[in-house]
Amino acid sequence: MAYDAAAAGCFLLTLKPWGVWEERIEDIFWQKGISRKAEPTQIIKQLTGLQEIGWVEQAHDALKNLEPLYLKGVKNIVKTVKSVK
Repeated sequence: MAYDAAAAGCFLLTLKPWGVWEERIEDIFWQKGISRKAEPTQIIKQLTGLQEIGWVEQAHDALKNLEPLYLKGVKNIVKTVKSVK
């Protein structure tokens, strides 16, 4: 779902990754400035804080320069799964 959200131009607040794949995507998107770890017990405070420091706008700017690999990630995953069957 992170691929879909990024392709749609959305910044990401991530919950705990479910495995190595999600950990890697979370790390890549964090390095690109489009993802932050969500703090569920403090989500309203976190969202307000992110807006105040301008991170949401920075994340949107970073999304404009996202490599095509991440914009077509879901298609690539489905293609790979179909080729294995």
